[in-house]
Amino acid sequence: MPRAPLHDRLYRALLRLFPREFRGDFGEQMLDDFRDQREDAERQGRRAARRLWRRTLIDALRRAPREHMDILLRDAGYAMRLFARRPGMTLSALLTLAIGIGLNAAVFGVLYGVLLNELPLPDAERLVYLSEVGPRPGFERQRVSPANAYDWEDATRTLDGLAAISRVDAAILDGAPEVVNGAAVSEAFFQVLPAPVALGRLLEAADYPAHTAEAGAARPTFAPRVAVISYELWQRRFGGDPEIIGRPVRFRRFGTVEIVGVLARGFDLPLADGAECWFPDVRDTRQRRARYVMVVGRLAPGRTVQDSQAEFDVIAQQLAAAYPDANAGRGISVRALREHVTAGIREQLWLFGASALCVLLIVGANVSNLLIAFMSGRRRELATRLALGAGRGQLVRQTLTEGLVLASAGGLGACLFAWASVPWLVRSAPETIPRLDEISVGPIVLLFAMAVSLIVGLASGLAAVAAARRHGFDASLRTTNASARSQGHRFRQALIVTEIAVALILTVCAGLLVRTVRAVGALPLGFDPSDVISVGLSPDLGRVQRTVGKAQYEEDLVEAIRSVPGVLTAGIGSRPLGPGSAGTAFALPESPAQLVRIDVNAAGPGYLEALGAKLTAGRFFDDKDRATTTAVALVNETARRQHFASGALGREILVDEIPTRIIGVLDDVRMTELEAEPRPMLFLPSGQTRTFWTNNILIRTTGDPRAALPAIRTVVQRVDPELPLTRIQTLEDTLTKALAPRRFTLSLVGLFSIIAGALAVVGIYGVVMEAVAQRVPEIGVRMALGATPHGILRMVLAQGGVLIAGGMALGGAAALAMNGAMSAFVFRVPTTDPTSYLGAALGLTLATLAACAIPARRAARIDPVVALRQE
Repeated sequence: MPRAPLHDRLYRALLRLFPREFRGDFGEQMLDDFRDQREDAERQGRRAARRLWRRTLIDALRRAPREHMDILLRDAGYAMRLFARRPGMTLSALLTLAIGIGLNAAVFGVLYGVLLNELPLPDAERLVYLSEVGPRPGFERQRVSPANAYDWEDATRTLDGLAAISRVDAAILDGAPEVVNGAAVSEAFFQVLPAPVALGRLLEAADYPAHTAEAGAARPTFAPRVAVISYELWQRRFGGDPEIIGRPVRFRRFGTVEIVGVLARGFDLPLADGAECWFPDVRDTRQRRARYVMVVGRLAPGRTVQDSQAEFDVIAQQLAAAYPDANAGRGISVRALREHVTAGIREQLWLFGASALCVLLIVGANVSNLLIAFMSGRRRELATRLALGAGRGQLVRQTLTEGLVLASAGGLGACLFAWASVPWLVRSAPETIPRLDEISVGPIVLLFAMAVSLIVGLASGLAAVAAARRHGFDASLRTTNASARSQGHRFRQALIVTEIAVALILTVCAGLLVRTVRAVGALPLGFDPSDVISVGLSPDLGRVQRTVGKAQYEEDLVEAIRSVPGVLTAGIGSRPLGPGSAGTAFALPESPAQLVRIDVNAAGPGYLEALGAKLTAGRFFDDKDRATTTAVALVNETARRQHFASGALGREILVDEIPTRIIGVLDDVRMTELEAEPRPMLFLPSGQTRTFWTNNILIRTTGDPRAALPAIRTVVQRVDPELPLTRIQTLEDTLTKALAPRRFTLSLVGLFSIIAGALAVVGIYGVVMEAVAQRVPEIGVRMALGATPHGILRMVLAQGGVLIAGGMALGGAAALAMNGAMSAFVFRVPTTDPTSYLGAALGLTLATLAACAIPARRAARIDPVVALRQE
């Protein structure tokens, strides 16, 4: 047979852009038309032939997608008509898809807003956070001493700029006193972070005090004369006054400060804890021991975090050699600012993502099961279509289209589900999760939901196609109903085993988290949080020292608060479960050169009683423990065990070379993190400490402490009219806040495990019900031959039990294999905790057996006469 001309072969290749059905209907006619046009063009010359080919190519590229779309729409319309005939199955699939994909979209919205999206700062991808790394064995990241920060700025070449930030409590006195969060920033701050301004200007070099670095000189006094304020403070405190620039504002401690700029709405530096006032800091090149500043840098063009880390490793060695007393054994850590901001929550959020993915896997398996069952019931229809000339490719395309139509409709429901659930997630999230205000259901989240929907639809359609192809699309038209339904049954059983395994993994995780929350809730606090309120104080230290003095000021303030009706006792001291405590060192008189590092807290008379702390020996501080009396101290049980094995009560120690007598031993009190083991701690009377200011007071009342707040404010104003009360929180609220991250994790993972278990129950119910329908004639024969209803019941339950056992074995093995990953989320609970595993397995087994019992009872009630007539 002669070979076709080249132009015919090229045109036939071009026709392959069109759908097969279109080529079968119109391909030969289009080829004949093209031949006629080509002959006419060749008679007109080569230019006409080139125009014909160009026109033909453009026409094919324009029409082919339209033809594919027409066929896709036709297949989609046919799929919708099919689904409309099965409303129960369709509604079940749509609800499953909407919940499963919607949960994943909501969790992705949180992950994207917190972890994946860049910080809303200029050139955020170049911003890095630098911290000092403490000496081994702790080797923990810490804040930076100011002198080290300025040395880094001078030495670095991998950073374009480096800025130091420290927090400042700024109390505005114009009008009612109000303490706002402030930040003292170095000169380079607004070069590293070029914030937009709504009014005025940013801080400039002239706003900073002259730098002096004389040996032995004291740190310059922090007394700013200008400030930049946030847009929110401008609106709230100053009513959006357009004349705010140049206006003097009176601050306690600082005196009069001129407002020189208002930042644009929404500017916020995550490190600054919602700072609303930005002041020029003083340059301190001598302080290397106190580490309280945060340091942010901007990578130079072409530089990476790894380049900068290598450079700062060298800088750390140089500073350790130059200043061994302060820097020996210390390193420097450089990491992306976004990574630093989210470091404390990253693992928890990825756990949410993994849990949501498990739910999505079960959703995909359930939808695949539904489509396989749907196709099994249509085998005669598919065989008829093949007999009438349809190709297998058309049936495959139709099946995939059905999966895509179902998943796309479910995806729309998922978008609505995510839109409704993301605000709930944000409201429920603990304050420890940063960037909550940046979480929203935006285009990225909606695109994610639709993309996942398409993937699930394609995967489910392919699963149905695979099950159908295994037994042949063109099975005999005489296939019985039972044999038609049995097609793909083993594949469906494998999907159900997988669903049960995944559900078991999530349920085990939820069980471990339940045990963890109980373990954390059962921790001995060392104090009684009921009816106690913590109130933050922010006095003008300079004025207090110049007038009544620290000790008298605290005594007057506490006595005034104790006089309020309903107040049992009150005392100056830090808030438990608050920021980390300070440190000091003590020595024993027999070895004064051997210093022992220990945490230290200053506490006034009445503080430990208000806290509800318990003495194991000795007495609390009282009003007689003043600066003029013998120095005394209390220690906790951990300090007694580690440092005073022979007994602490009555022992004399040297604190700052001052002989100090231990007058009491306390039960361990969890002063910092709830889950951190108590460390050795020394309590000193606030009246005997000259520089240790505690900006907090605890008040124990006879009832709800909030009810006493108005009277407390009144008496405090009498003592110090310029003292605003801040950080007001009951200890019960503090404890609830400390438990919130654990409870939030448990609530989400528990929700996901419940959904996964419910979907697995629905899945196994469907498979067992289908199996019963397939075996109706067999059951009829068995009952006709003498089988009892109880025997039929046991037979069906045994079939379901095999699936349950397979899922339990697979899920248990997988959970054990992943127990190391769970170690970061549990506390005082082994990741192989048998109670969690057995409880999860038992609960899921009972639920799935209950699902199997429904079709089993139905099978046991089958009339054998009706069953034998079914075929």
